[in-house]
This record gives sequence, structure tokens and C-alpha cells, in this order.
Amino acid sequence: MNKADAIRILEESFLRPTSTPNIGTENREQYIKENQKYLIEHSIEPVMVEAFTSQWAKDFTDFTNESYQMLCIAKSERRELLYDEDNKTFSLAVRNEKGKLYLVGYASTDALAEWLG
Repeated sequence: MNKADAIRILEESFLRPTSTPNIGTENREQYIKENQKYLIEHSIEPVMVEAFTSQWAKDFTDFTNESYQMLCIAKSERRELLYDEDNKTFSLAVRNEKGKLYLVGYASTDALAEWLG
């Protein structure tokens, strides 16, 4: 997979309805479009990463393993959007101060909702 493939996968996700909430804005459609654009702008050449699960994620989500291998397809500061090629789902992960990547805890086919956490 290359960056163009990652962008295509993101754009395909944007064609489906999103569960992204309208937080503090009057125009939800504009908010979604702006954030979709931001996500595309922050897409990267995909790289395989190891993302670890917190105890909370193990207890309350489907992420029960110690860690998962996924493709990082977008990043901004410490936030990284991961893509699981096997399940065709997106997950948000955050790097701690030491550089270790942790899954926030959810996965879905809704790239924008996962990115915005």
C-alpha cells in the first residue's frame, strides 16, 4: 500500500455516513468536510506500526491482545490513524512521551469518527 492507496481508502470511508458528532459548531456538514480535508492533508506513506492496548481497552473493547500490527496512514502530533487491512477498519492511537503507541480503544469503518476520537 502506498499513500495514494491510503487516501483512496479514506475517501471511500467518507462516502459512507459518519457518526462524527457536531461539537460546538452550527454547521455539521461544514465541520465534517473541513475535518475530512485535514485528515487527507495529514495522510502519510503507510508504515507498519505496533500499537499497544491499555488495560481499559482490554476490559471494555474488542482489543484484548497486548498489541496489534497495523498500518499508520495519517498522523498529526502524537495522534495516528491506523488501518487494519484484514478487518478493513480504522483505529486511533496516541504516542506517549516515550514514543510508545497506544490504541484509544475502538475500531470501525468510519475513518473520520475514529480520527476525531
